[in-house]
Amino acid sequence: MSNKFLSEREGQIKFFSDLKISADVELAHNTDGVYRGTLFEFKLTISDINKVLFQAIKYLSHRRIKGENVPAQILLVALNEEIAYLFNSEDFLADIEKIYAGSASKNNTDFNTKIKPEKVNYSILKGLNRLTEILDVENYTKIHIDVFDVVGWASRFYQENPTASKIKLFKELRAPKHFASFIYPWIGDEKDFKYIMDLLNDKQHKKELGAFYTPPAYCLKATELVRKAIRAIPKGHDYIILDRCAGTGSLEEFLTDKQVDDITIGELNHYIDKSLKAKYLQDKADIITTFYSKSNFNEITIGELEKHKTKISLHDYIFDNELSHTIVNTYELKEWIVLNERIGDRVKLIIPPPQEVSNKDALVDGGDALSSQFVTGQTSLGMTKEYNESISMLLGIVKDKKTNIILYENPPYRDSSAANVENSTNRTSKGALVFEEMKKDLKNLANSNVSTARDISNQFIWSGWNFYIKKPDDYFVLFSPIKYWKSLGLGEREFIDGFLFNRQYFHAGPSAISCILWQNQVNSQEELTLKAFDIDNKKTPEQEDDELLILDEIKIKKTHCTLEPYFDKRSFPNDRETKVYFENDGKETTGRKTDGKSYVNENIVGYLVAKGYAVTQHDVYLLRGTRYNIRGFYLRSDNFIEKLPLFAAKLYPQKNWYERDVYFTTADGGDCYLKDKDFLKTCFIFACLSQRNHCRSFDGSDGRFYKNELCFDKGTLASSKVKNYKLTKDEQDLLDTFNDMLTKAKHTKNYNKKYTYGMYQINEELNTRFKNENDEWIYDYPELNTAINSLKTKLAKYYEAVIQPKLFKYELLK
Repeated sequence: MSNKFLSEREGQIKFFSDLKISADVELAHNTDGVYRGTLFEFKLTISDINKVLFQAIKYLSHRRIKGENVPAQILLVALNEEIAYLFNSEDFLADIEKIYAGSASKNNTDFNTKIKPEKVNYSILKGLNRLTEILDVENYTKIHIDVFDVVGWASRFYQENPTASKIKLFKELRAPKHFASFIYPWIGDEKDFKYIMDLLNDKQHKKELGAFYTPPAYCLKATELVRKAIRAIPKGHDYIILDRCAGTGSLEEFLTDKQVDDITIGELNHYIDKSLKAKYLQDKADIITTFYSKSNFNEITIGELEKHKTKISLHDYIFDNELSHTIVNTYELKEWIVLNERIGDRVKLIIPPPQEVSNKDALVDGGDALSSQFVTGQTSLGMTKEYNESISMLLGIVKDKKTNIILYENPPYRDSSAANVENSTNRTSKGALVFEEMKKDLKNLANSNVSTARDISNQFIWSGWNFYIKKPDDYFVLFSPIKYWKSLGLGEREFIDGFLFNRQYFHAGPSAISCILWQNQVNSQEELTLKAFDIDNKKTPEQEDDELLILDEIKIKKTHCTLEPYFDKRSFPNDRETKVYFENDGKETTGRKTDGKSYVNENIVGYLVAKGYAVTQHDVYLLRGTRYNIRGFYLRSDNFIEKLPLFAAKLYPQKNWYERDVYFTTADGGDCYLKDKDFLKTCFIFACLSQRNHCRSFDGSDGRFYKNELCFDKGTLASSKVKNYKLTKDEQDLLDTFNDMLTKAKHTKNYNKKYTYGMYQINEELNTRFKNENDEWIYDYPELNTAINSLKTKLAKYYEAVIQPKLFKYELLK
């Protein structure tokens, strides 16, 4: 007698009940269940055994890649006919050890086998008894270790053996004991894994090596922006989430991989943050108490709770099977392997497809998202049919008027505050399609030159707008330093919402990276407000217990012009060329190739480098003469005081991470600052006392004596100019502190009466010290060192209280 089940879930519950097995049997990777040594695949009816079998084989392939046991038995169940078909998975090991991308339920019609299954009619007692016998078996099919599954098995080994090292891992792979029932001995060579070796480290070493790029806490927060975009997709439209630089799939970690109604309370933490979960459960508290008090709390499904309408519906916050709408791409072999292991069986498409992947190279053929073959679908020699079909599918989706694109990306970018390149590969942009096309468009971008087009991050952003986001209701959720919007004009779209995150947790220096949701409608705004979030890591190495801390709302203003309009580009008839150039430390250059010409003149009192927008220690130098690679301008005796605010602006301390890469130096305020004579005085005093003023007195190799005029030692230009100002109490105290330091400096062994000294030269040449056996600095002149530190402290307070506010007022900082 046949049944009339309306859903597979209904039939599964009856099937397991009849066999006295818990209906909560493991449901893994979207399969229909694994019980002991059997994998189930349920269908209401089975019209094509080969098609359903192939789906089960794909599930087993994904289990192998994830380092999970491969059940020895495959049981295909036709629920309404009460017929089951039993196969041995070992007969299909060659197929199980292939790589499949995308959902296991799709593209299964081409599979065929001559192997006949055992057919079990469980509508009769004999058949039901046979099923009981089958399910009593707990055997597993051994698999071979290769480049595609080794990461999954390594992760499992470390999880089950927390103190194990990589050496123990390889011993286990070669002579399995822990996995003796699940894997064959590996007979390969470690060089087979040379491109992914860092992925085989234990978890702590992976973190030290930077194997995790985007912190989970930030990924979960960014997912809110993706869902905000999904919520705004026009009714009747489909959508695709596209990540062309997915890396290991961190951004996709919290997208749903099932129907919302099938999510249990126990699973909610994997999809939403704790605050929303608490708010939702509080809203449903009376429902849970009234109807589900005897149920296992964590196993109550959202579908059950949503039957009872309250103020909050979770369907307004998360959406069905978000991952099944997702297309991901990556370029590095090690990232592709992890990406495939994590989500390859749940996404709509992974590019490049498995057919393009081998362990012969560090990079994956077809994974360069900036190439012509990727962007335009141009057929390339050597690329597989599957690759060309995957690109064709992507481009077709982009053109489909009824499908909206949500670009969701953390493009590779260089970290200016640390010596690494995040989430990037050593690729060259010369000749690449996006680079060449972007060069043609530079005239339409603000403050841009060819270096703008060379920047990989800029290429991803520009190509996103120009090749993928075409429709008004397309969206871009973008992780990037804010300069693309602030100074380059690469974000002239409708701002919806956004956050600032701390790049310290991206294995970089503490600084700000924006995460913004843009809608594809042209809009040029001058100011954005982003909420800044830090991470409370609970002082543990685990990322799972990290929580977000909201700090403040940060206003970010667009910039239009660097400090260059303020540069003094004058030349004088009596400027004389010299061979003397200067290093960043203020000393004369020796043994280095130099650029441009160097000049001396009685009216040249210094040389200031204050380049670009960025506020970093590499973008500002104040020297006595021409820097070795020029890039600056001369300070002349008739107007140097007007130029020193540029020096002060570049030294903004950026004490908080959410100020770094957010505030730029600009000339947007025009000449307003020049009218504030008191402001000019404060910057003059600051510059002449600053440790970052690297002007020195010395005898040059050209026979000329270079006197430091920008300090308050006797007989300098600065000391004569300062007499023209009325000083505040704090300013007089600063000069008194300097004079006290200078007095102590004159009693040191290296003091030269010929020289005029500023704090930097005193500290470098006169404040001598050495390290003792405990690696501690011992100062030859403790009182001098104390005076130097006292001046530094007072000057920092003076800058913050008096100078800093006006730098923002006059938009020298913005």
